[in-house]
Amino acid sequence: MKELLLFLILSQVLIGISSAGDFETNLLKLKATNSCMNCDFNGADFIGVDLSNANLSSSSLRGANFSNANLTNINLNNTDLTKANLTGAILIKANLKGAELVLSLMKETNLSSADLSEAEMRFADITKATLCNTKTPWGRDNSGCNNTDRELLDTTASLLKLRALKHCKDCNLEGADLSYADLRSLYLVGARLKNANLSNAILSGANFSKANLGGANLYGADLKKIDLTSADLSGGNIDYANLSGAKLIGANLSKANLYGSNFNGVNLTGADLSYANLSGVDLGYSNLSEANLTGANLSGADLSYTNLIGTNLSETNLTGAILCNTETPWGIEYSGC
Repeated sequence: MKELLLFLILSQVLIGISSAGDFETNLLKLKATNSCMNCDFNGADFIGVDLSNANLSSSSLRGANFSNANLTNINLNNTDLTKANLTGAILIKANLKGAELVLSLMKETNLSSADLSEAEMRFADITKATLCNTKTPWGRDNSGCNNTDRELLDTTASLLKLRALKHCKDCNLEGADLSYADLRSLYLVGARLKNANLSNAILSGANFSKANLGGANLYGADLKKIDLTSADLSGGNIDYANLSGAKLIGANLSKANLYGSNFNGVNLTGADLSYANLSGVDLGYSNLSEANLTGANLSGADLSYTNLIGTNLSETNLTGAILCNTETPWGIEYSGC
């Protein structure tokens, strides 16, 4: 079966490879010896092929397709797998030490007991990949084990994982010090950041939807156009932060301190802002429809052109607030124009 599949690869080599002769020679060598070090297989199609125990160390495999291939115990040490497709591949006990895996697809890949230490994995997609006794740039990862050996990553390992991948879904970063960190445009959906220090961090364009940021310090942070949909920021310190254009639909900001922050153009539909401190906040052109502002302090806040339709304003402090072309439960308010 292995020889047949390799023969099919040989007959279906991608059009446009710069040196078809060298490619064919490399492929024949791999077929005959199960080894081809320092070889060029850029863009090659290895879908479903059995390359178990093969040696491709130091080879160039940029854009190659290994989806659903059997790569058990393969040697890919120091290979270039930039933008390679390894979706569904079996890489049990594979050697990927020092490999270049930037922008590679590793969805549902089995990486049990594989060695990815010193690998470059920026923006690699390891969604639903199996990591069990796997050596990674963030340490030994047992998060994918399906038995008593399963271990969730601690805060230190999660932070190293974030730095390695530039994204980290469901990461545990509780209490982490990320002050002044540049996390712009990162993917941290569902991350646990309770009581984390993100003061003066750059988070513009990042996705923190469903993240737990309860009690976190976001003082002076750049949160422009961040996605915090359904995130928990209750009790957080978000003074003097810039959230212009942010999405906070259904977010929990109860008892949060938001003094002096910029919420211009923010979508807060259905958000919980009960007993939050919003004094002096710029909420111009924001959408607060169906939000809960019970007991909130909006003294001196700018609510010009803000949508407050269906908003709960019971016990809300609006002393000195600017209401100009503001849509309220009682109609358009012009008193502050």
